[in-house]
Amino acid sequence: MRYQAFFCALLIMAIFASLGTPPARAYAYDGLPEVEVFAAAALLVDADAGTYLFEKNIHDRREPASLTKIMTCMLALEIIGDEWDIRKDETVTVTPEAFTDITAESSTSGLKAGEMIRLEDLIYCVMLQSANEGSNVLAIHLLGSTASFVDHMNRRAKELGCESTHFANPHGLPHAEHYTTALDVYTLAEQAVKTPHFMTVAHTNRYVVPATNKSAERILNTTNRLISTSAVSEYYYPAAKGIKTGFTDNAGYCLASTAEKDGRRLVSVVMGAEPNRHFIETKLLFDWGFENFTQKRLLAKTQMLAQVEVRNGIDKDHVTLVPEQEIVALVPKNLDPEEVTRKVSLHHPEGMYAPILRDEILGTVTLEYEGHVYGTVNLLASFSIEENTAMVFLLNVREWFSKTWIKRTLGALAALVLLYVALTVALNLRRQRERNRKPGNYRGRRR
Repeated sequence: MRYQAFFCALLIMAIFASLGTPPARAYAYDGLPEVEVFAAAALLVDADAGTYLFEKNIHDRREPASLTKIMTCMLALEIIGDEWDIRKDETVTVTPEAFTDITAESSTSGLKAGEMIRLEDLIYCVMLQSANEGSNVLAIHLLGSTASFVDHMNRRAKELGCESTHFANPHGLPHAEHYTTALDVYTLAEQAVKTPHFMTVAHTNRYVVPATNKSAERILNTTNRLISTSAVSEYYYPAAKGIKTGFTDNAGYCLASTAEKDGRRLVSVVMGAEPNRHFIETKLLFDWGFENFTQKRLLAKTQMLAQVEVRNGIDKDHVTLVPEQEIVALVPKNLDPEEVTRKVSLHHPEGMYAPILRDEILGTVTLEYEGHVYGTVNLLASFSIEENTAMVFLLNVREWFSKTWIKRTLGALAALVLLYVALTVALNLRRQRERNRKPGNYRGRRR
């Protein structure tokens, strides 16, 4: 019996091990349908709102594999810049140095030393067929060496805030100093999407490279089955737009993608998945994000959120506060805006003195729900309050006379006045008595 229990336990452990990393639930909100993600790391972001809808191990350091080529292609296009229309047709010569670190089993476009290929065709080789040697060729052509290009990659990553990323090569083959995170991949992908010509390449599912001096015509088919109409149809996702796949034994299967539907755009990053699961789980994340979230107005400009006591005002003793602007945010579809917490912070909670100007900033309000902050806006006075000058004058007079040194000064002056009056009266009485004593001033009685 003991052996049977032991073997049952081993069987259960094997079953769970075969499933890979345990699935994750959406971290964002309670009460939403579950979405199972077995990949080692994953992130789903609403691109317009910048809201993280789902995350799993997004800060964990991982090998990016060919997701590296997002940076390689983006950086190449940034270097080319406004000269794209001129430079896309320039001839690139493949040098032997481009094959230095390329392993035989890695993905290539079959480029050969001495081959001459158009720059635009080379970029399509890198992105669609994930050509590792093509990445080196591109780096050498643009900056003279892969080392210089890699230095530029790392500087650019730091500029974008990717503090957990370091590149050791332009292609993504394993290296101890080549790593990133799901969060940093999202940051790179979002910058790449904004780069001119990038999405034209990243969203192409089939491309023909004309014959070169050392190769017949090449037909490139994208490795991204979400956008491929010629591959397995079950993975095709009509709303998907690009971006890049990746795979090595250590990295697992990876995919960075974006999708647009109903005026919204989502970005997904899946890393460390089982075969084809990077397509399946990306589709699941997109469907879950589109179906369970929507834009709602959480705060209107006309809402009265607080009032502040106002002293010395004409006709009014308080002013009401309204938001400077409305707040519209991406939230779960079942969320009632009234459930959102409004945290009001007043600049003068104890009250203030007139005059008050309409639209004067008197505080702020922050909207929160289940740990998510949807924005902070200023609170403005909804009307003006003029100062009651007569009342202010009387109050100022009273305040002036209430000062200690004024009281003491007035007391001293009063004492001096009283002393002066007393001395004056005493002096007058003395003078009167002296006049009465002088001869001729005596008036005797008649007999």
